[in-house]
Amino acid sequence: MGVSSQSIGSQRKFKKPQIKDPNAPKRPNTAYILFSNEIRADTKAANPHANQKEIVTLIGQKWKALSREEKKVYEDRYFADKERYDEELRAYR
Repeated sequence: MGVSSQSIGSQRKFKKPQIKDPNAPKRPNTAYILFSNEIRADTKAANPHANQKEIVTLIGQKWKALSREEKKVYEDRYFADKERYDEELRAYR
C-alpha cells in the first residue's frame, strides 16, 4: 500500500487582501463608538493605572448603564453621519 501523490492535509486558501480606495468616503461611527470616543479620555484620567482592556470594559459598563434617552443622542448623531456617508457614497460611485 503506497501513499498517494495527493497531500494528506487540507490546503488553506487565502484571499488576497482587498485594496481600499483612499478616496472612498469614510464609514460612519456607530453610536457606541461615538460615546466611547467622547468619554475615553475622562475614563482614562479617572483610572490612571487601568490598562486598555479595563478602560474598554469600564466604557462598556457605562454604555449599558445609559438610559434609552441618553443613548438616543448618540444614535441621532450616528444616523446623521450615516446620511452623510450615503450621500458621499452615491456621489463617489
